[in-house]
Amino acid sequence: MKIGFTGIDLPEGKTKYKDEKLIALEAKDKAKKVVPFFAEFIKDEFVQSEAIVVPKSNILDLLILDIDKIETRLSKLEDGDEKVLMTRCLELLEQETPLCDVDFNDEERELLIATAPVSFKPIVQIEGSEDINTIIFLT
Repeated sequence: MKIGFTGIDLPEGKTKYKDEKLIALEAKDKAKKVVPFFAEFIKDEFVQSEAIVVPKSNILDLLILDIDKIETRLSKLEDGDEKVLMTRCLELLEQETPLCDVDFNDEERELLIATAPVSFKPIVQIEGSEDINTIIFLT
């Protein structure tokens, strides 16, 4: 899994997830081979990531990217369903609500996927003091 992050101090690259349940099963079953889960952390790269981690205090930094993208898209649209959707999304973003936290119908989802807003991906807002295992678990 590729996890984009900003505003926090994390090591970039692949990180092994230390799953206590997996470790307990390995000890109990004496498995010959165990394949752990790895997460790849990518700083300030959200397009290629599958989830995004950001401190609660920095969420606006992430949402501004979508506000700019949607404002540009709105300026090119004529009246229609997409313009109504983009206007709604812009209002939500201005209220600091990531688009991943909003329920959209299937038609709206397809339009949003084509627009590719960053905040449409799963976003984990953290306090900033969590360790890397906790961050992987939350994503």
